[in-house]
Amino acid sequence: MSSRIVTVFFFLIFSIALFSFDKKSGLTKESRIINNQPGTSDTSFSANAEAGWMALSSYLHLDSADSVDFEVILNHTAEMVDWNSEQLIGTITDTAFLPVNDVLVEYQLLPENVWNVRITAEGKTYIKIVTGAGPSENPAIIPFKIRFSTKE
Repeated sequence: MSSRIVTVFFFLIFSIALFSFDKKSGLTKESRIINNQPGTSDTSFSANAEAGWMALSSYLHLDSADSVDFEVILNHTAEMVDWNSEQLIGTITDTAFLPVNDVLVEYQLLPENVWNVRITAEGKTYIKIVTGAGPSENPAIIPFKIRFSTKE
């Protein structure tokens, strides 16, 4: 297999394993699973397609009155980007999941691979690598699983 296929396969398996071990079971009326396939009606998260982002899977859940669980597996297929600069990956469009103020969450994807995820009060969602290196070629598949407060 080529190294690109092996890399994509590794990230897919890692993403599936990462999101399989969640303490939650079942969905509530405050949960949204988004498939982002053409023709789906759920628009709680909209990937930034113009910049080459596609959400392979996405999940938003009101964990409490002021806490949101946000999980997404992203695929980036456009021209390589500077991972050290913020990249607009998409927008949370359901107002039930929006923070009152901008929030910044640090996420450790792998050992020595730390990312910042910033969500604005308008739902714009950005990622930026803080420690380590971002993907070196496309397609790049990146999973995130974060929790943020809507009341801060």
